[in-house]
Amino acid sequence: MPTPICPRIFNKIEEMNPDISINVWEWKEETVTPKPVIASKNIYIPNSCKIENCKHINLNKCQEKRPHVIHLIALTNITKSEEEKYGQKNHFLWIKNPNGLVFKDTAHHSEKHLCNRCFQSFLSEKSLAYHQEHCLGLGEACQRVDLSVKEINDFEQFKNYGRMINSPCVIIADFEAGNKKPGLINGGKTRIISEQYANSFCYLVHWINTGDVWGPFLYRGNNTTQEFIRRIDQELIEINNVLVIKHERKKAIKTIASEKAKADKIKPWKTPIPVVFHNFWGYDSHLVCESVGRLVNAHQIKVILAETFERYKSIKVGQLKYIDSLQFMDNSLANLTKNLGGKHPITSQYFKSQGYSDKQISLAFRKGIYFYDYINSHDRFLDIELPPIYEFHSILKGKISQDDYHHAQKVWKTFRCKNLGEYHDLYLKIDVLSLTDVWTQFRKTCIKYYELDPSHYVSAPSLSWDAMLKKTGVKIELFTDMSMHDFIEKAKKGGISKACKRYFKANNSKMGNAFNPSKPTSWISYVDANNLYGWVMSQFLPIGNYQWEASWKYLLKNPAMQKKYLEKILKTKANASRGYFLNIKSHFSLKTHDYLRDLPPAVENVAVGKDWLNPYNEELVNNLDGGCFSKTEKLVPTLA
Repeated sequence: MPTPICPRIFNKIEEMNPDISINVWEWKEETVTPKPVIASKNIYIPNSCKIENCKHINLNKCQEKRPHVIHLIALTNITKSEEEKYGQKNHFLWIKNPNGLVFKDTAHHSEKHLCNRCFQSFLSEKSLAYHQEHCLGLGEACQRVDLSVKEINDFEQFKNYGRMINSPCVIIADFEAGNKKPGLINGGKTRIISEQYANSFCYLVHWINTGDVWGPFLYRGNNTTQEFIRRIDQELIEINNVLVIKHERKKAIKTIASEKAKADKIKPWKTPIPVVFHNFWGYDSHLVCESVGRLVNAHQIKVILAETFERYKSIKVGQLKYIDSLQFMDNSLANLTKNLGGKHPITSQYFKSQGYSDKQISLAFRKGIYFYDYINSHDRFLDIELPPIYEFHSILKGKISQDDYHHAQKVWKTFRCKNLGEYHDLYLKIDVLSLTDVWTQFRKTCIKYYELDPSHYVSAPSLSWDAMLKKTGVKIELFTDMSMHDFIEKAKKGGISKACKRYFKANNSKMGNAFNPSKPTSWISYVDANNLYGWVMSQFLPIGNYQWEASWKYLLKNPAMQKKYLEKILKTKANASRGYFLNIKSHFSLKTHDYLRDLPPAVENVAVGKDWLNPYNEELVNNLDGGCFSKTEKLVPTLA
């Protein structure tokens, strides 16, 4: 077994031993509780289904579970090398009795029965077996479900009163990078076109309540990302010195307290300070993480909100909280700047302080034009002329227009740039100043209409969720019954994707000579529906008082009650105060297929097997995936 151990080794062990599955836990010293980190996806013995022509829709009912489940707990120790690099060492222990490990985590101090898929504990084997009928049929993806506790945290309502307090200041930042030829040649079909290195950064500090601006501060040189981390840390010291004096947060908390809000009384010098990048998720996070990992103690990295292994929405390092403005305003900085309509107070204020005229300043109200691929070394910044238009071509963005090039020439001449370094610095400053104007306007709009500061959030969905709870005052009851949770989880379907017919020819009298009267008359009508999700979310939705109406076992024993319940449910109006979730078995006779085939009702999540594929699909699998077929669940509209 190779060391250090990586998660893939457990999958390898399970492949070699089809009668065992391995789960890994982590011990959290802060809360003195275990936490599942690796849940085995190999729950069933391969090819153990004995049902003839089975489609394996519900694996829990047709396949045999692995008899031996092994639980390991990882004890982690942070290490520091002589090169000042941080790492970690893991030591694995066997958990003989996992039920005993979670014994004290619930209020019921009796024997627990653990679900090996979601790590939820149950008081009896019967309730566990009922739960697993749903849980193990949800697919192979494993996650722990932390249910709310009745009369403790069983309602969702607006609680984040502290986010009504304006973040005292924000740091707006941006990097620029140069390109160098790659030193590595990848095999296969992957080709590295260029490697990017950060050559400069610019940032400023904006105080929203006073309107004060520190900066912009610009650096262009070597070790750019390390220098950025160092300077931001120094800036944080100056910010905290101001916060200690002003005590702005303490005064705001007293105002909120009059509304009986339970805001956290955070000390002024411990206030999280947002650092805002545009497209931090897709680009700048890589540059920041590179240096944070080298220069910062691992214990200071408190929160990482990742969408994938390579894309980070937000990172919290000590007191600094890195967020992405693109997650709130999904548009390019060029378009967002244009949407300001000529109102750029912070940009205007800065350039006026530098002695520029209104005519010169107006050029800074537009996103700059940059020669991204032309900069391949710091020597390029010594060029005393603007490159020709073809040098502005970018691998990612393509060519620029003649109008864009004319704007770049005008900026060079108007701001009296002596070399490319000065033009580059001006471009970077304008980017940061423009983003500050955009973010400030967005903040003011949110504070005005929702009384919430977006600087406390990581994305538009998290902001809009709190805004909804606050504006409506709604209290949404949460599930405390695992069987109800499983019932609804099983009912979740997602969206349907389909390949539409790409060509259709109409045939009617309005087509003139193209009309063929010997063929059936047909018309083309384009129908579209906008805001489908928004419309649904505006209808009557369940918010609480969940109850089981009748069990399926009871209804099977009483056919007369089935009809009674069905009549009652079908008479329910769309705006009734009480609604229903139903679990039904349906059958569509052959005579209804022509009528229903365009949009079959009662769609199912089905794991499509390779034996279901038609010849065309099999050909696609062979040509595009090398014959490797991945069996995954899809939402399938079918009348079968």
